[in-house]
Amino acid sequence: PKPPSSPHRPPAASASSAAAPPASSAAQSILFELKCQKFIEMVRAGAPLTDTVEYGQRELRPYASRGGAYTDALRDVFSLLAYHDARAGPMAHLLRPQRREEVASALHAAVLGLEGAPWAPALRRAVAQAAWALEALSAASAGAHCLVSVRDFL
Repeated sequence: PKPPSSPHRPPAASASSAAAPPASSAAQSILFELKCQKFIEMVRAGAPLTDTVEYGQRELRPYASRGGAYTDALRDVFSLLAYHDARAGPMAHLLRPQRREEVASALHAAVLGLEGAPWAPALRRAVAQAAWALEALSAASAGAHCLVSVRDFL
C-alpha cells in the first residue's frame, strides 16, 4: 500500500518510499534529496521563515548525524536562510530550475531502476549510441562516416 502524502512529507517522497524499502541506501539518498528540494522550494516561494525552519528541523535534522555528504548538503541548504535575498547568496545555484530538474531526474531514474526499466527511452539510447559510434569512427580514421551526422536524422 502507498503511504499517504501529508503536508510534512512531499508527495514524491511518499511515492519513492512506497516503491522502495526505506532501508535501501539509494532510497534514503533520494528521499533526502527530495526533502532538501522541498526546503529549497519553501525558500524560493518565500514561505514563512518559521515554517521553513520547522520543516528543516523536523525532516532534515535527522540526517545531520550521518556526516559526510549529508552534512555538506545540509550546510548548503540551510545557508539559504542566512541571506535576505538567497538568490544573491553563494548558494543561489540551489534555487535554479536546473537543480529541481536534477532531483526529478534522479527520482525518475531510481523509480525506473526499481521497476527494472531502462534509465532512458530506447530512442534516446539509440541516438546516444549512434553519436558515440560516429565519434569513435571519426577519431579512428577519416572515411565516409565523416559525412554523416546523427543530428541530420533528428
